[in-house]
Amino acid sequence: MGLKQTISAMLRRAGLIRQADNVRYLAHKLRKISSNRAFKKNSMEVIPPDRLMYEIFGTVDYKNYFESGETTAKTLIKIISDYVDFEESTICEWGCGTGRVISHFPKFLEDKEIRYYASDINEKMIDWCREHIVDVEFYTNGLYPPLVYDDNSIDVVFSTSVFNHLSDEQQFRWLNEIYRILSPAGIFIFTTQGDFQANKKLTKQELDTYQDKNIVIRGNTSLGSRTYSIFQGEFYTRDVLLSGSNIIAHLKDIEFGDNDILDLWIIKK
Repeated sequence: MGLKQTISAMLRRAGLIRQADNVRYLAHKLRKISSNRAFKKNSMEVIPPDRLMYEIFGTVDYKNYFESGETTAKTLIKIISDYVDFEESTICEWGCGTGRVISHFPKFLEDKEIRYYASDINEKMIDWCREHIVDVEFYTNGLYPPLVYDDNSIDVVFSTSVFNHLSDEQQFRWLNEIYRILSPAGIFIFTTQGDFQANKKLTKQELDTYQDKNIVIRGNTSLGSRTYSIFQGEFYTRDVLLSGSNIIAHLKDIEFGDNDILDLWIIKK
């Protein structure tokens, strides 16, 4: 077991993981002051407040935040284009945070008639998005369903690093809600922390549990927060969470910026 994993496990057992994460935030903020100042001086891009950025991105790096958002948007657009005709479609990012990804979709698909929606639990982030991001309709949602959208109304729902921070029970409830709003033949794209992240982050004891049950939950903190973390392997996701679902793709070890390597799943209604 590495020293970092040992300390993290101790802090979590003591109920101090959020406080430790606040210290980590301040360290990241201080370390990036110079490079962030240079980015703002040389770029016209709108960047969210540091605390909001950290909460959804795990660091306070303006350049990386912007560029990884663009890269992730391009990756998702390429994947979506294999299954959906973008013309006159509706696309929703569930768990959009500060709009790091969805904000780039309109410029890459400007020749298409698409309606963009996005939703998140954090009201401060949604307020910021509404003020600074155009061409996307933003809504808040609760820790549990429902979403504001009508039945059968959305052609594509995508989320990155959202299921990572939900309990197994929440995942089932949100999966049912996504099915409700998907249009006939609509698709849901989401990511999970699979084998790569498990082998990188889990303690030896946790890894033994992961290999046995294919799921490990790091709780003792607020549900839905960045410090609540769930690791789930291919067997659990495919045969338990998605049992009975129309799985059309499972892509392992997809990079979503800042070495955030995740498993990607696509299911079809």
